[in-house]
Amino acid sequence: ALDAAGSALAFLSNGRNLTDTPMNDDGSWEAFLLDLAGDMISQLSFGPFAPRQGLYPEVEEVTMSRDGNSVAFRSLSDLDPGATTGGVDQVFLFDVPSSRLRQITANPSGVFSLSLDEGGERTAYETDGAVHLNSPAEGRDRVLLE
Repeated sequence: ALDAAGSALAFLSNGRNLTDTPMNDDGSWEAFLLDLAGDMISQLSFGPFAPRQGLYPEVEEVTMSRDGNSVAFRSLSDLDPGATTGGVDQVFLFDVPSSRLRQITANPSGVFSLSLDEGGERTAYETDGAVHLNSPAEGRDRVLLE
């Protein structure tokens, strides 16, 4: 996912040596942010190596706001110490300016088909055949379609 200015790229990788600074020692799939102007890479998620059935990654479906200040992705790993995924994919939101990662969904069935709005303020996702709109700042998660 590329921000509107083309200055930042959010991506997934299981690479162990993306920079001179050791990152991702266990080779798990994680979310990263590349500052294209300075060629700086930051690791956004730090989950354990926990392959699902088959070869599915621990972190999936990364998306970024137009301004590059928010990155959202799905993960089944418990990446937020204040929340649990229950072993199914949940939505995580990384605030780039504060370097804060938080889990913003807690759906027992898991989450699919993630999308982030332009301002990074709302996510849309599917679960159990329903489409949800999540507004973390407002603490709201509402069902749009069932």
